[in-house]
Amino acid sequence: MRYARIVETLIAKRWMITPEMHQALCGLVKSKLGEAFGAKIDAAQPGMADRGKNVFADYGFGQEIQSMEVRDGIAFIPVVGVLANKISMVEKSCGVTDYRDIQNDLEEVYNDARITAAVLMIDSPGGTVTGCYETADAVARLVSKKPVVAFTDGMICSAAYYMAAPCASIDATPSAVIGSIGCMLQLLDDTKAWEMFGYKVETFRSDDMKAIGASGTSLSDQQRAYLQELVDEGANRFKNWVSHHRGIDRGTAMDGRVFSADRAIEEGLADRLVGSIADEISLLK
Repeated sequence: MRYARIVETLIAKRWMITPEMHQALCGLVKSKLGEAFGAKIDAAQPGMADRGKNVFADYGFGQEIQSMEVRDGIAFIPVVGVLANKISMVEKSCGVTDYRDIQNDLEEVYNDARITAAVLMIDSPGGTVTGCYETADAVARLVSKKPVVAFTDGMICSAAYYMAAPCASIDATPSAVIGSIGCMLQLLDDTKAWEMFGYKVETFRSDDMKAIGASGTSLSDQQRAYLQELVDEGANRFKNWVSHHRGIDRGTAMDGRVFSADRAIEEGLADRLVGSIADEISLLK
């Protein structure tokens, strides 16, 4: 199926992303599936497809992702849109950023003696857990060698914040939003849909934990507990990472909510308000 990989990623993998963006992603995929099968969007979620498209437009979907630039010895590394690992050129053309591209930029800055500092130019709601840890480790490695700051005039949330946490400073314009620390996972129970088409799915598995969330099946209590453990594991790692690099305790700052730039500074999630990227550059010099 054309959208099988995207559907699998959305509903069977752990995410560090704002729930609004995850919902928008699901809405757009749902609309495409509806077009493919001649079905209508679920009446219980009117406008979901349009909402998804509007949110995508806000994050530059359909626009070419910018490449790293180096000016006066400072590298500007874009961290934009939804973040994912090992994505296709088609996905990149839709505005998704590949963790591997960010890692390559970080490695280049680390090895180039002509580059004296770096700015992570972030405007992202987060992305998949897969690829995030390794990219954040690469940020921390670069921070140990050169000055690195994170700047946003839009959003630093979830996986994007995980990557920003090791930076020497996290700076934002007054209208920016920061936070959404946590982890989520969704599985689709499509048993009713199969029944509507007159099918009953029988799944044979070696163990109860095999084929969790397989199409046509419902989750057992044991499976639900296991999946919650996976989400909690991701969230705990995220919170420990932030506590280590930012020196703040768990609490309001790490319960999944998103904060204004001013409030993020109060909570210890950000450091400074700046008027623009020009102000950020002047602070580096």
